[in-house]
Formats: sequence, C-alpha cells, structure tokens
Amino acid sequence: MTTIAGSNRGQLIISKGVQGFSLIELMMVSMITAVLMLIALPSYNHYLLQREQHIAQQQGLYLGNQLQRWRARHLTYAGFAVSDALKDRPKTKYSFQLTDATGERSLTDAHANPQGWRLLIQPKPEFEKLELASHYYLDSWGQRCVFASTPDLLEIISMQQCANNW
Repeated sequence: MTTIAGSNRGQLIISKGVQGFSLIELMMVSMITAVLMLIALPSYNHYLLQREQHIAQQQGLYLGNQLQRWRARHLTYAGFAVSDALKDRPKTKYSFQLTDATGERSLTDAHANPQGWRLLIQPKPEFEKLELASHYYLDSWGQRCVFASTPDLLEIISMQQCANNW
C-alpha cells in the first residue's frame, strides 16, 4: 500500500490492488443478458398462451360436466346459466357462448331446444396477446373441435366431423 501524507487531520490511502470492471466487460455482460432475453421471452409468451388455452379447455369440460349434472337433476338442459356455473371458478381470458341444440338460442331462453347444447369457447377480444389463440367447440354429443380462427356456430353445426379434435 502506498500512502500519501496529508494534513494533520488524516492520511489519504491509495490502493493499487483494487480495480473495477472495464467498459468492455460490462458491455459483454449486457450483450449476453440481451441474447438470453431474446431466447427466453418468446418461449415464456408461448407458455402463457398455452396456459390460457388449457384453462379454457378445462373450463369448457367443467361446463360440460355441470350441464350433464343439471340434466340429471332437471331432466332437461333448459335453464342452465354459464355465469352461475362459473361463479366460483378462476377467471379466464376466454368467453363462453352456450346455445341450445339448434345453435340459435340460449339455454335460458324460454323457446330453446332443451334436448342438447353447443358451447363455443373464444378468446376475449380485449386480450391482444390471445389473438393467435385457438377457439374451441364442445357439444352434448361429445364432439370437441379446435379452430385456428373464429368459427361460425352454424358452420360448425353443418359439419359432420371435426377436422381437429382436442
């Protein structure tokens, strides 16, 4: 250690063994961090998208189960409300459109066909990150379809078999 004598109040100590990081070293660490973020961020976003899709599928299957329980108690699907069935479930970024067997009326409608149901599960439009997410369809006959874009319910009804099942 080298010391430089100062005034009577104290001494200034200069140490030759202590060094900081150079600018090049800090820039290299920054570049490595940036590359890792470029790799990790899309993977994380994909994980979040899959998570929301799985939650929507679970909610759809849960609704299907609740509909079967409703029919066992009431001998009809008429009167079933999605909001009542999902009130204690976690919130999802998907909307659920439940119709009667014809696909034209809600099950809560007095003129609905109570012999079956059709459920269309779509991402809510306010969630922009879900614009590439899948859309799902489920009905009382056990048909489960997945679509890449927004399907028309009447178009689904006219299909005999789904191209993609989930």
